[in-house]
Amino acid sequence: MTNERVLLQAFAGRCTGWSYDLVQVDDRGIAASRSTPQGVQTLDLSLTWKRRSWRVHLTATTAFFLPDEDPSEGMERSTMRFRTLPSMLDPRWPNEWQYLQGTNPEPLVHTLGEVYEQTLEPHLRVVSSLTGLVRFMLEDYQPGMFLEPRASWSFDRALKLAQLLEPGAHEGVQVALRARAQALEINPWDNVFKSC
Repeated sequence: MTNERVLLQAFAGRCTGWSYDLVQVDDRGIAASRSTPQGVQTLDLSLTWKRRSWRVHLTATTAFFLPDEDPSEGMERSTMRFRTLPSMLDPRWPNEWQYLQGTNPEPLVHTLGEVYEQTLEPHLRVVSSLTGLVRFMLEDYQPGMFLEPRASWSFDRALKLAQLLEPGAHEGVQVALRARAQALEINPWDNVFKSC
């Protein structure tokens, strides 16, 4: 069992309330050179929040390279990709997150743990309630500070995420967002709400 696999399992274990599947992808041999990896090993970790239809995918890839100076000493490079379905509620966070690290994968997984705590935890809390969802999406925005496409995206995302709430919450989300838009004097929002 590789270090990455052990660390990923430990990472999954700290995600309370989640189930997970860890898949080892077959190693692929690649011709060695200074710029292409000699071999690649990929681990996929899929997390599913048991209470909602929310999934997080982590992919760790470790590649072995030959250095320019001394071919006898190889170099490992680990990359992790972090992706959520549906995408993050907060437009300030990317939907896909990548981290590059050297030979020691532990800092890489530790960093992912920090990302989980700082981003996923707040999202999982707010999608449990209509009030929390609307507040989380919009409380940081002030009148006159909107960039319209970004604000429109935020409202639209909140509407789409209503499916994660209890049945019948969609109408409540729409009403709450309309009220919030009016309070902030943001108009027009016809394009945001017309498909609801």
